[in-house]
Amino acid sequence: MNRLLLASFAIMLIACQSNPKFEQITQPDAASLASVTTLSNSILDSLKAGSYFQFTDQEATLAMVEKLDEKKQKSTYEQISGKYGQYMSMTHANTWKPTDGTLYQIYRFKARFGTEKTMEVRSVLDGNGKLAGFFIKPWKDNL
Repeated sequence: MNRLLLASFAIMLIACQSNPKFEQITQPDAASLASVTTLSNSILDSLKAGSYFQFTDQEATLAMVEKLDEKKQKSTYEQISGKYGQYMSMTHANTWKPTDGTLYQIYRFKARFGTEKTMEVRSVLDGNGKLAGFFIKPWKDNL
């Protein structure tokens, strides 16, 4: 009985979750792009150097500061660099925003790890221009 109730709850939860659609921003704001590019590079360069990036409250949301602490940054980078190699460089690929009016933007970068592996560095800025998400994953052409 409990399994059935749990399964029903999970189905209701999935059905109620919204999946906002996104549209590409063909010309992102130059200052925002420069800022998020610098921040993303700084995070990865710090980790590559064996350190970690200390966020300020001007750069990132409180949730990001708390969740992406020194231990999390270092352990995540160790896993990625162990599998794909050291971070080398990145270039802006595209920028997206939700069509539901939510005020955040997704900046996608093609990043080079090791000598051959292309990864995605995804940096999400909230409506105040603060880092609200930072992800590293294998590159896919679609969002």
